Amino acid sequence: MIGYEHRLFKATLPYMQGFDDIPAQEIVSNGEKYIRHYIGGEAIVSMGKAVDYVKKGLDGIISVIPFNCMPGLTVAGFIPRFRKDNNNIPFVSIEYDGFQDSTREMRIDTFVAQVKERYENKKYTKSH
Repeated sequence: MIGYEHRLFKATLPYMQGFDDIPAQEIVSNGEKYIRHYIGGEAIVSMGKAVDYVKKGLDGIISVIPFNCMPGLTVAGFIPRFRKDNNNIPFVSIEYDGFQDSTREMRIDTFVAQVKERYENKKYTKSH
């Protein structure tokens, strides 16, 4: 798996320029639109970072979570509302348990197709 992760990192790095981290307080503030700070845990951070990515113009978001992770499942529950609030941005939650899963691969392929379509539509809109 390590080699696969390195290949993914290397392939996506050029596209991540300009997506530097923002201060933690701003991330939490962004996330409070969906999750109250007093609930605790990292779900608010995940949602806050998703808001940041939308502000920076990202065309899709993947939330990768360990199998049966409660904060990750909390985030997954907010995805429909988040998408509605943000022009139906592709946003998918992928659980990872260490095993290969054809359904997961199909969901990732679908997500990538949605992101490409969104990107092309934005590019077309800007040129016309």
